[in-house]
Amino acid sequence: MGVWEDMQTDRRELTPETLPVYTWWVFDSDAYGVDLLRKQQLDLLSDIFEKLGVYPFKDMEGNPVIFPARFEFPKYEKDYQFPQAIFLGGLVLGFIDFLSGIPIECIEMLVLIDENDDPSKVASLPSEGGAAAPVPDEFFAGYDDDKILLNMLYLAADRAEFLADNLEGEPDVETHFWFRVNLPGETPPKYPTPGGFLGMGVRLMPDEPWGEQDSSPFFYSGAYCDTCYYTRGRIEEIILNEETGLTTYKVKWHDGKVYEVCASDFNEYQVGDHVAILKDVSTEKTSQLWKDEEQKAWGDNWVLAPITFYQTAQEG
Repeated sequence: MGVWEDMQTDRRELTPETLPVYTWWVFDSDAYGVDLLRKQQLDLLSDIFEKLGVYPFKDMEGNPVIFPARFEFPKYEKDYQFPQAIFLGGLVLGFIDFLSGIPIECIEMLVLIDENDDPSKVASLPSEGGAAAPVPDEFFAGYDDDKILLNMLYLAADRAEFLADNLEGEPDVETHFWFRVNLPGETPPKYPTPGGFLGMGVRLMPDEPWGEQDSSPFFYSGAYCDTCYYTRGRIEEIILNEETGLTTYKVKWHDGKVYEVCASDFNEYQVGDHVAILKDVSTEKTSQLWKDEEQKAWGDNWVLAPITFYQTAQEG
């Protein structure tokens, strides 16, 4: 029986020790207790994918999905709920654990990609329809140093730790692993945009099968990085009340649903704008986790706020 037949019969017979590349595109089931970002949720990022030329991972059935990432972003100088995830010295703004395959023997690069990245600094190639990734213009290159997590010789950046230990008390996953990143705070941060999407891009070596992805790199895992006070959305519709002259907005949020929301002032927004949303400012929580309730449930008292982070051109 050939390799492909073996995979269809029992994927778990293909151990990561012998076939690391398959942990990136064969063991793609969500049967391990993880919540995949699926098409409805990814629609919020459709313009981001097109702008950057980087598209979501496609599973073996051809469905676009992005595996989840765990994160914690505490308020300034507040304690972490998961201090064991902090390994970088100095001020650390937060950590993010990307779900990953085994990043050895098959990886050309792993990179951080923020939704507000300059497309000229995101080296991507469209699929050529082949069984493997297109050959890059230049190997092990194409990204700012602070965005490169792992490349040639499988050397991780000082802010990255591959095959990281599972977070204490949290369910682990089978056939996948955690790639941990600490976000340093010694210099003014440029990412992630509060509430914005931060993903791990994967560039497999072009001599390896890749499951017919749409781009190299492709988004494999990531998260909408909300903070205690901020999330983000995209303007879908503008509603003008002719009697009062006041405007409300329909905003698509990262659960894939659309909510009607007021603005904090008279700033005007346009359809398609990615906007900052101010959450409950009276919250007493001291850090934001990937699993917090307001990561999944829209808050009734949230408002649009005219806030631009990190000197980006986009609102929010």
